[in-house]
Amino acid sequence: MAKDNGWGYTRILGKLRELGIRKICRTMMISILKENGLDIDPCCPGCCPERST
Repeated sequence: MAKDNGWGYTRILGKLRELGIRKICRTMMISILKENGLDIDPCCPGCCPERST
């Protein structure tokens, strides 16, 4: 999802929680994405205008 949709880890974590997956914490999500070569921002591009520089 992060690579295909440009989603940040916060949004992915929210979607997993909507599906009932609650045992993954934010740190685990960041680790999983980094291990797979996806070092991304917490937000998706454009959804946090104060962060886009």
